[in-house]
This record gives sequence, structure tokens and C-alpha cells, in this order.
Amino acid sequence: MAKITKNVAELSKMIVHYCSFRPYLLFLYHKTKTNMKRLHFSSLLRKHCEVSRLYLHHDLTLTQLAEAIGTNRTYLSAYFAQKGITFNIYINRLRIQYFERLYYKAVANYQPISAKQLSSACGFRSYVTFSEAFKTIKGQNYSEWRKKMSTQP
Repeated sequence: MAKITKNVAELSKMIVHYCSFRPYLLFLYHKTKTNMKRLHFSSLLRKHCEVSRLYLHHDLTLTQLAEAIGTNRTYLSAYFAQKGITFNIYINRLRIQYFERLYYKAVANYQPISAKQLSSACGFRSYVTFSEAFKTIKGQNYSEWRKKMSTQP
């Protein structure tokens, strides 16, 4: 009987000790879980949106992208919010980066460059939408950027 009492006393001490650390353990658990979700979403977006160039579809929606990576729009929207961006900013950044690649490729091949055609090829529904996104992301309009690019060696 004394042995059982001793074991119960030790178990009680362990429970008290665990309970005092429980909030910290829960904090670490949730922080780790959140970081894992971020890494998971990041790799899924890279695979299903960036590598596959899903962002080139001019009618892409948050719901469609969420379905493509196997989640729902609420979780994906929360992921973007944690990163301090929106779905539109994420997609437009990818489109502008693709636009730049096409632009540099055309310049290197001495091909005529039409910003309207390139913007359409990059998934923008209209040139106006492209212009607004370009200015938001690059901090200057396309004409200013192009002049700057043409003066660089």
C-alpha cells in the first residue's frame, strides 16, 4: 500500500509539473503547426501554381487555386494574410515576373515588343489591369521601367 501511495504522490508531482508547462507546450505546438502549414502551403503553391504556371490563366480565382493545392479558400486566404499579402498581389507578382522574363527574352532575340501582347500572354485580362499591377509591384509605370531598362548596359 505504501508503494502505491508513493507512486500516486510521484504521479501527482508529474501532473503538477506538466500543467505548469502546458501553456508553453501548447504555444510551441501551435507555433510549430502553423510554421509547418506555411511551409506546406509554400511548397504546394510553388508546385501547383508557379511551376505549372497556373497564374497565367486570366480568370484564376482564389477558390480555383485553393482546389488546385488541396485546401479551401479560407485557409489559403489566411495563409496569404499571414504573409502580409493578398491573393491578387501574389498572382500579380508572378505575372509581372513572367512579363519581365518575356520582355528580356524578346530584347535578347531582337523581337518587337508590345506590352499589350506580353501582358495578355502573362494572364492579365486587360492592359489597364496590367498597368495598375505593374505600377503597384514595381513602383513605376511600364514606360518608366522600359526607359530605365533600355539605358542599362
